[in-house]
Amino acid sequence: MNKKVKQKLNEILDMETVIDSRKLSETEIADFESAHGIKLSEEYKDFLMNFNEVYINDGYKFPMIEKSGLTPESGFENIDFLYVGNFIQYAEKFIKEHGKKLLPIGETAGDTICIGVHGDMNGKIYFIYHEDENEDKDEYLAANSFNEFILSFEKREGHGIDLDDIEIELDDDLWNS
Repeated sequence: MNKKVKQKLNEILDMETVIDSRKLSETEIADFESAHGIKLSEEYKDFLMNFNEVYINDGYKFPMIEKSGLTPESGFENIDFLYVGNFIQYAEKFIKEHGKKLLPIGETAGDTICIGVHGDMNGKIYFIYHEDENEDKDEYLAANSFNEFILSFEKREGHGIDLDDIEIELDDDLWNS
């Protein structure tokens, strides 16, 4: 595994909050690829064999190459965690529902981060918004490779919301109950 990528993973991953401590073996990955007639990128396979399934540290976000109407104004998105031990289980379910052009590698608030495994999408990282109503496009390019994706993470504090601009109004009926 590339030294810079490994250092970045150690920076962005919350190694103390383990979701699943099981790493995948080379044999498990090869069996999965063979069973489905797909080929995962070497970069992603290295990740699956060397890291636990853990949360991403607070404040770390990645920039989107292609933005949708749902992409925040900053152009940076969040991710809660990346799959490792559960990758095959999630991928098989995803294949049944969506086919084999993309496989899920992580998620955040109902949205899915995927890796391409077909044609010119192979090895690229995509973001699928679960509330996107664009019928012409399902996925948006986040990075051209898994390593590029990991290296693109930045610590970005705040949410871009000025709390002084928020107003809360309570219905009068609430006070009378």
